Amino acid sequence: MYTLKYDFKKKIVVKSEEERLVYGEVYVPYHLDSDEEAMTADEIKKMAHNFLKSGNINKIDINHNYEESGCVVVESFLVRGDNDPDNFVKGAWVIGANIIPDEHWEGVKKGDFNGFSFGGEAFAVPTKAIVNVAKRAAGETEESLNTNLVPIHSHEIALILDEQGRVLSGVVNEAFGHTHSINKISSTEKFLDHNHRVVLVNSNG
Repeated sequence: MYTLKYDFKKKIVVKSEEERLVYGEVYVPYHLDSDEEAMTADEIKKMAHNFLKSGNINKIDINHNYEESGCVVVESFLVRGDNDPDNFVKGAWVIGANIIPDEHWEGVKKGDFNGFSFGGEAFAVPTKAIVNVAKRAAGETEESLNTNLVPIHSHEIALILDEQGRVLSGVVNEAFGHTHSINKISSTEKFLDHNHRVVLVNSNG
């Protein structure tokens, strides 16, 4: 089951108000989800392909209530390059959905729903692996969601990571007279009624 919900780390793009068509990322490579887990681009590709094979295009609920909402998946694709016109992340799985019920379309317009995610069961399997983790990483944030307190904007960031990839310290440059604290690799902390998703562009040991 795939869900339409509010999630500060995600966004949906309204492609057509007339058709009630919106696009949104379902899963982004190496971005931590609500269970503090992440997937590679290859794993996401398999998941996206299995979704279409299953034919469950009507399986969209609201906030993981496992009740079909009447919304329908009409497009599904993997982001192939770095210059996606909607700024979706390379390797991400994106779906396009027709938001048919009036009440859910009103929720999209009001910002109550701004992302897609998936639900299901998983079983953890202990695995030993050798992982090379960067000690330093740099990048930028995605643009903020619209807020009445500051204009839409982004920040440059620099992180210091430990051997497990956890954030030891982070620097977020100032924009419009403010900055953010950051203690996890996926997003900044909320300040002035907004936060930002983190996009790392380079790293070194």
